Amino acid sequence: MRSGLKPIANRLLQALTAVLVLLAGVAAIGAVRAKAEPVLILGFEGRAAGQSQVEEIREALCNRRLAGIVLYRRNITSPAQLKALIDHLTACEGAQEAWIAIDQEGGRVMRLEGALARPSAAWYGAESTPSDAALAYRRLAEGLAELG
Repeated sequence: MRSGLKPIANRLLQALTAVLVLLAGVAAIGAVRAKAEPVLILGFEGRAAGQSQVEEIREALCNRRLAGIVLYRRNITSPAQLKALIDHLTACEGAQEAWIAIDQEGGRVMRLEGALARPSAAWYGAESTPSDAALAYRRLAEGLAELG
């Protein structure tokens, strides 16, 4: 990659990484307004329905007291388990518009392995083109969206 493009590519990758943290990707201004009331996004302990913190978070999402959740490695054992957890947390009307975020930047910062694994943003900045990086992160976003 030409040295003049490297700073631009790094800024692009930083922006793409920040966007991925917000899985709920808002497409319309109305959806943004709907999220404006609750502003808290929390992490929590638990991996399955019936666990106390999972149920507390579900109630808060259903009653629109939380804007969303952040998922960490402690919440995940597999993609199927994660999908079941997200489905449970968002099964009520109040939680349908909740933000579901996960720290899945690539490199050392990955909560899901396998098909959703990616090199770090720094790698893309040094070794890739902006269009290749955008494609890789778009595929990652699509894979994460399938989980909920």
